[in-house]
Amino acid sequence: MRIISIGDLVTDFYYKNGKLVGVNGGMTSHNIIANIAKLGLETSVCGVCGDDMAGTIAINSLKEVGTNIDNVKVIEDINTRCFHVSYQELNEIFSNLQKKYYGKNLKFSKNSEINWCRITHFFSPFYTYKYATGVTCACYVASNIENEEYKEKYLNFLKSGCKKDSLELLEDINIDLTKEETFEHTVKLLNDLMDEFEELYKEVNDE
Repeated sequence: MRIISIGDLVTDFYYKNGKLVGVNGGMTSHNIIANIAKLGLETSVCGVCGDDMAGTIAINSLKEVGTNIDNVKVIEDINTRCFHVSYQELNEIFSNLQKKYYGKNLKFSKNSEINWCRITHFFSPFYTYKYATGVTCACYVASNIENEEYKEKYLNFLKSGCKKDSLELLEDINIDLTKEETFEHTVKLLNDLMDEFEELYKEVNDE
């Protein structure tokens, strides 16, 4: 049995206290494959990288642990994507975020600060950006969908498929992602919902 990972190669540079402590090749899925290879299992990577130094590092780091790289295509004059990851900074940021979101009543172990390592979203460029733009569009649609004229526009938008560029398609339903007002509309909507929630929370606790 061979375990295969598919995707472009990326080079991860890991730092601690300002010093480089490790380099690994591949996206998160490839890194998982590399760890599986260390257990002695047969693994293979299918992907693409550039012919630069980062690409060479990515390929060699996988090769060193016994991962088959026969299906990795090296493209000339292409820069391999790199991520420079600081343990210390990310640990601190992630730890503070956990405390902020979960509050004072939850106790965290020291190891909880390295939970960012397992969240693959952080290693995918613009991943969270897609959520932000998607939610922004959804909020605008939800705010106007009861209007019959707008509902017709929205149905035509759904039927459009990929006939035009995404930004042009969104303009057909009055959404312009190049303007701040579009995002401010969503922020206001979410703020209003939070205000409503806080009022309801007070009412429940006052009873």
